[in-house]
Amino acid sequence: MINKKCRLCLQTQSIENFAKNNNMRDKHRNECKQCLKKRYHEEKLKAKNTPDYKICYSCKTTKNSSEFYEKKSNLDGLRPEYIKCTKELRKKYKYTKEEMRFNNILYKFKLTKTEYNNLLDSQEGKCKICKVKSNRNLSVDHCHKSGKIRGLLCNTCNAGLGMFKDCIDLLNNAIIYITESKEK
Repeated sequence: MINKKCRLCLQTQSIENFAKNNNMRDKHRNECKQCLKKRYHEEKLKAKNTPDYKICYSCKTTKNSSEFYEKKSNLDGLRPEYIKCTKELRKKYKYTKEEMRFNNILYKFKLTKTEYNNLLDSQEGKCKICKVKSNRNLSVDHCHKSGKIRGLLCNTCNAGLGMFKDCIDLLNNAIIYITESKEK
């Protein structure tokens, strides 16, 4: 078994713990994968102007920002609980991905799983725009001004509406554009 010393943490580890790099003599980077991941995470945090330290919502202790998972939707780009507390919460509540998804829908849209399923049944399991039955979960579409739920959409239609910023004038211009280009 071949060992190598990480230049960042100075620990000697198995060569398998080092990312491959064909430019190096031994074909592996000089930093272990764990240090690379930590450095990458820290660089991303600096790029987002995240604070150096943050208070964990769960245990109320001050931790280095690199000890928090990312969450792009939060202003500081980080989850409210630091990594260990997040893992403990997941173990404690043992959420499946589906349960986490519906908890998120309930939190964001005040829509229960039963209400979501009723909406899905009323649309016959199809996207409200393209009418295609999706084998993936449909996204909850809502008005960004009023918060009112309009229906369930496939990811493609939901992303398309998002790109047009729910602006009817932009959508009409797109319809005119496509119609004119078909006539030529």
